[in-house]
Amino acid sequence: MNKKAYFLSLSLLAIPGLAAASGYDLASSEYNLVANGLNSDFTNQTAIIDQRGYGNGANAQQDGSHQIAVVSQRGNNNQSDVSQSGGYNLAYVDQAGNSNDADISQSGYGNAGVIIQRGSGNHASISQQQSVGSKTVIVQNSSQMAVRVITR
Repeated sequence: MNKKAYFLSLSLLAIPGLAAASGYDLASSEYNLVANGLNSDFTNQTAIIDQRGYGNGANAQQDGSHQIAVVSQRGNNNQSDVSQSGGYNLAYVDQAGNSNDADISQSGYGNAGVIIQRGSGNHASISQQQSVGSKTVIVQNSSQMAVRVITR
């Protein structure tokens, strides 16, 4: 392992933030990647979660500004939950196939929440508090579908 990759992997362990997977996914063929900028002021951080198959589940919590959370789930039981507080954050959830579900909760100004669901059980929810300048996009393509958007 080269020194740069070793330093990056150790640095990722020391950065604040939360990304989790649950269910059988910890032992299945999926990967989770959390890449955060090396700073302590909670800005410009990114959480990327990619899950494929089986029980899925995901959770990302970010506090600060200019945060990005991306969740991609393919097949089986899905779920997801993204919570962000601060300004100018982006939460993006993409789910394809099976039970689906997704929730994005954002507080602050200038945030954007995007949920894309294709096939199966669907459900989507985006809640934005103090939402001056915030944007919401939900796309559902077939199956049972349901949408809930709250902006205040």
